[in-house]
Amino acid sequence: MSNAPVIRIRAKVPNWSVHERLRKIRRDEKLTVAEFADQLGVKESTYAAWETGRNKVPDLLAVSDTIERVFGYSKFWIRGDVVSGPDGGPDGPGQDSGKLQIDN
Repeated sequence: MSNAPVIRIRAKVPNWSVHERLRKIRRDEKLTVAEFADQLGVKESTYAAWETGRNKVPDLLAVSDTIERVFGYSKFWIRGDVVSGPDGGPDGPGQDSGKLQIDN
C-alpha cells in the first residue's frame, strides 16, 4: 500500500438539460427557432416547446442523430450521456459545445 497523499479535486461540471443543449446548438449555428425546427423536420411550435423545456423531446435518439448528422454535434453530448466542460452553463464563455472536431 502506498503512503502517497490522496489529492481530491472538485471540479464544477454543469448539469445541462436537453433543452439547454438544444438552445446552445441553435444559437451557435445562428439559426432562428423556425430555421432549426425546419432542419429537424418538426413544426416551429413543437421545437419551441422542446427548447423552453415545456415539452420533452419524444424521440431524443432520432433527434440527436439528426443533429449530429446535419450540424456535427455529438449525439451523446446532446442526450447528456457525456459531461461538458467545467466552465458553467450553456451560454457561458469557454464552453465545450459538444461539436465534433475532426483532426486531419
